[in-house]
Amino acid sequence: MKYTKEDIKNFTLKYKAGLFFIAGFVFDLFTLGRIDESFNLIQQSLYMGVLLFLLYYRIRKENEDPPPHYPKIDKYLEYHKEIFHFLTGSLLSVYVIFYFLSASLISSFFFIAIIFGLLIINEFPKFTDLGTPIRLGLFQLCVSSYFIFLFPIIFKSVGTFIFLFSILVSIAPCLLMLHFLVKRGTLKDMYEMISIPLGIITVFALLYLFSLIPPVPISIKKIGIYRDVEKENDAYILSTENPWWRFWRYGDQKFQYREGDKVYLFFSIFSPSEFKDHVMIQWQYHTKSGWQKSDDIRVGISGGRELGYRGYTYKQNIMEGDWRALILSSDKREIGRISFEIEKTEEPADEIRLIEVK
Repeated sequence: MKYTKEDIKNFTLKYKAGLFFIAGFVFDLFTLGRIDESFNLIQQSLYMGVLLFLLYYRIRKENEDPPPHYPKIDKYLEYHKEIFHFLTGSLLSVYVIFYFLSASLISSFFFIAIIFGLLIINEFPKFTDLGTPIRLGLFQLCVSSYFIFLFPIIFKSVGTFIFLFSILVSIAPCLLMLHFLVKRGTLKDMYEMISIPLGIITVFALLYLFSLIPPVPISIKKIGIYRDVEKENDAYILSTENPWWRFWRYGDQKFQYREGDKVYLFFSIFSPSEFKDHVMIQWQYHTKSGWQKSDDIRVGISGGRELGYRGYTYKQNIMEGDWRALILSSDKREIGRISFEIEKTEEPADEIRLIEVK
């Protein structure tokens, strides 16, 4: 079927909102910058300050007669719904990207799908017409996401206490705003409105309990299976039998094991500046009854390097079959994983290719 310029123009006009949304999301994905950049953190906090004011304005307008009057900005507040959903869309886009970069999709797919779904729904006009409790819920989702990665940046590590502290502090803006509105007589009570924000942080806590929330601000930059790893000056030299054209494999994921070989896991993990923590490397092998743990190896990491903290571990005298290695944060959330197969052989090695990682 042949499409004319007119067909393309009509398609673009019909779906321009969706096309701009996709283009904006892809643009953010490649230009957003580091999660700990001061500009990003300040911009997001300013957005949430505006959102809090718009919620305050909306609630007063719905419950007061006459409605509030702000001479200098009244002409802009006519578009308070559109501004609110534009800002929540921008923030949700940022958080989807940060969660995506920090996630092992297998373990965090459900959580990321929910956030991404809300990001898309937020673009529909019918959703923008929903009431104040929904807006409170969206605001709380943004604030909770912000504090979940802000406090690990401040405290230089992740952990259960830091996570719970983050989500408890994140409900303070809603509580303070609603308490103020009750005190000034705009609202009779705050319990009905605060139920959705409380529900949001409860869901966050439950998802964390089941390790379904990505371990922001930590993210995997590189992971692979190799025959050898050596450090030369500031670079790591990785040895692999995998030819260059088999680019979809991360090193020797089909490992030809010979007597005396070592199976190396090389990884690079990004974390914010001055970050000090550790990760657990968990080796697992597959049996008829499922995946069984072989080893847990603790590796310290430090942050700030743009390309991530580089490290490796290895196993030897390894049995034939299907294996995988999981990289877990210190609070047992999955950062990344790689699957590979061990196949024993006595044939001489093919050409060994060297890869330099700086």
